[in-house]
Amino acid sequence: MISNNTPTVRTPFWRDLALLSQPQARELVPLQWARKHALLPLGLIQDGTAKSVLTVAVARTLSPEDKRSLEALLNVELVTESAGEAEVIMAIDAAYFLNSPDGIGVAAPEPPSLPEVELSTIPRVVQTILTRAIALGASDIHIDPGARASSIRFRVDGVLRTDGAIRLTENEHQQVVRRLKVLCKIEHTTGHRPLDGSFRFIQGSLHSAIRVATLPTSLGEKIVLRIHDGSAPSKLHELGLSPHDYAILTAHLSFGSGIILCAGPTGSGKTTLLYGCLNHLAAPERNIISMEDPVEREIEHVSQVTVDLRDTEKIQQILPAVLRQDPDVLLIGEIRERLTARAVISTGLTGHLVLSTIHAESGPKVLDRLRSFDIEEELLSGLSGLIITQRLLPKICLHCRRSKPLSNLARSVFHFTHSSGVHGVGCHHCMMSGKFGRRAVFELCPLRGGEIQRQERSLYRPLAVSIRELLLSGEIDEAVALRALGIQ
Repeated sequence: MISNNTPTVRTPFWRDLALLSQPQARELVPLQWARKHALLPLGLIQDGTAKSVLTVAVARTLSPEDKRSLEALLNVELVTESAGEAEVIMAIDAAYFLNSPDGIGVAAPEPPSLPEVELSTIPRVVQTILTRAIALGASDIHIDPGARASSIRFRVDGVLRTDGAIRLTENEHQQVVRRLKVLCKIEHTTGHRPLDGSFRFIQGSLHSAIRVATLPTSLGEKIVLRIHDGSAPSKLHELGLSPHDYAILTAHLSFGSGIILCAGPTGSGKTTLLYGCLNHLAAPERNIISMEDPVEREIEHVSQVTVDLRDTEKIQQILPAVLRQDPDVLLIGEIRERLTARAVISTGLTGHLVLSTIHAESGPKVLDRLRSFDIEEELLSGLSGLIITQRLLPKICLHCRRSKPLSNLARSVFHFTHSSGVHGVGCHHCMMSGKFGRRAVFELCPLRGGEIQRQERSLYRPLAVSIRELLLSGEIDEAVALRALGIQ
């Protein structure tokens, strides 16, 4: 069953586990102990007449000797609950770094310095940064050089939040940059030009694809890491499409030819939607080939090729070879230049189904972007398929939502006669951000003869209408709604 209220991002189990951890239980167990024994304090029962009972989640069964030692040291009776190793490790970092006023900090009285959290080597620094980011559900990590120390920020639910627990000196920042470049197997002896690369990060059973981009600044190299940890939904019916939009999209996927372009800003879920389409199409009777930068998730019955989509020369070598493989469906990760744009359009005109993404704000701007690549009008005029514009919007935290009057601007833009709205004030559940989770909204524009068929009212539903409904229902606040429309 498909529902309008289907969430776009499922909360990982380790994040739920972290939220179960009570502060008074964590106060008994130092972070170093929790990491050493791979245990997460969950709850503490104190009745004043008997020894306190501490419930902990453990990744591995404690031996009777270890259990007695911990009980003696903590002066409690231990009750253990088993959980997966990867989940416990992720939850430990998420719980201990969850409750500071800026959203990411430590529950202990003093924020630890690098030596206190045992970050004795640069590889350990990098591992801890990645582990904590993944535990908090971050999509990106920003490592920014500063005059005195580097700052680390995580993007969680679309919002950047500063991590105050780890500070890097200038020398440590340079070593972290070098380490990341080595992992990406890119040039690490120079910092005067931007570089891009990727690597895989494995933590227990969790495998994440990490994309790295460097940028020289006046204070040193800035690093941004994009995390693809596989926690995003993989099935098309899990992505929050309405029954109406789902029916339109699956109909176009069944046509077997034409193009389907996903448009939207960075981080709007375009790649996740394409993977959902591939999962829907993948079958032994179809020859499906994808060209990705990088391959973020392996899909059965799909031949996936890693290629730098900005390297025109490489594309010129690989694309003809891919087309000679007689694909029924071709996915090209992103249209960035004329060669790729022309290949997507011409392949879609020759009996293949082609899927790709493009950075554009709306359906009409997709066509403008294609024209900016000097695509011949005769090619564009034969174009048929579907343009999907989407946004991924932070939702108001259900635990701290409060009433707040709508501004005159919001009432005017969305044609509201009432003035009541809601927003999140911030709590430990949402790391003081007022937002928890995200919701996708879509605009599907049928394309025929190189023109968007918006006059087909039964098929077309404007993005603004979906955003208005989410604001009206209280799922998002007015700042998110206005920003999604490019007004703020």
